[in-house]
Amino acid sequence: MSALRPILIAEDGEDDAFLITKALEEIQVPNPIRLVRNGADAITYLEHLGKGPLSSEIPALLLLDLRMPAKDGFDVLAWLNQHPALKASLPAVVLSSSLVAAEVKAACDLGAREFVEKPLAYHKLKEALLSVKEKWLDT
Repeated sequence: MSALRPILIAEDGEDDAFLITKALEEIQVPNPIRLVRNGADAITYLEHLGKGPLSSEIPALLLLDLRMPAKDGFDVLAWLNQHPALKASLPAVVLSSSLVAAEVKAACDLGAREFVEKPLAYHKLKEALLSVKEKWLDT
């Protein structure tokens, strides 16, 4: 078991997941990465915290895409609201290419600690993730 709590990334886009993971490595985030491809898998991961063979550690951070199959990011945030102890210890940061004001408000109303635009340029993605690292992991 790692001394550092993992970062849970919920991202259905294969390219985005690769770039996020690579950027986290390049900005020297030492936490192990756990990747799930949809909201349903994120919820399953979180439901199994500390239970049985699928047991896992409470992540240090949840990087959450909004638009995913099965269940979306809003569903994951709503599920976290039903688990206040977990919600209090797990900062959920939305990383989305959409900055639609209603979606930003809805995500924040559901408890997202931060809403970060997923930039198209890789160097901008690294900058955005460095800011997230400094705010949520380095404290």
